[in-house]
Amino acid sequence: MFISLLISLSFLQLGTSLRELQFRVFSIFWVAVLPAIVMSQIEPMFIMNRRTFIREASSRIYSPYAFAIGQLLGEIPYNILCGIVYWVLMVYPMHLCQSSAGVNGTGFQLLVIIFVMLFGVSLGQLIAAISPSVQVAVLFKPFIGLVLTAFCGSYVHRWCLHGVEHLEYLETDAIRDLDSGIPRQHMDKADQMTAK
Repeated sequence: MFISLLISLSFLQLGTSLRELQFRVFSIFWVAVLPAIVMSQIEPMFIMNRRTFIREASSRIYSPYAFAIGQLLGEIPYNILCGIVYWVLMVYPMHLCQSSAGVNGTGFQLLVIIFVMLFGVSLGQLIAAISPSVQVAVLFKPFIGLVLTAFCGSYVHRWCLHGVEHLEYLETDAIRDLDSGIPRQHMDKADQMTAK
């Protein structure tokens, strides 16, 4: 939430010029950082809870499925709340509701931010589940973040990736959907401004 506040105060009350449109898109790209931040918070907590579960597993009260589902469901309300606060701190101070979709487009932005937060939680718990310790989980995170951002097709175009054009995950990356979903609402305004 500090990131959202810092970005929104840096670009306070954006107007409708082409330069300010670039500032809007830059602030939206900061949402792509959210999974890495959420993963950093989730991994140590999941591993500590898993240690407790393994210690108590001899009583056979809970199954591993109940533990995994409980860990995931326990994070959902907190992430929805954090996504709403991030969205409020991003949309209203920067006037992101001035796009061609108007206020109607901001609900889509909220849903994308909430899904990005939930994606970060589930990916962080996946990495923590396959990691034997916190140190190993922390070593996985930069590699996963690099794969998600560098090969998604938004930061590096497909024709620049020699030899990996056949990989299908380029089309189904969550970061690609994020980077193409939210800014598209603001691109209509850019087309109107360049047509004048």
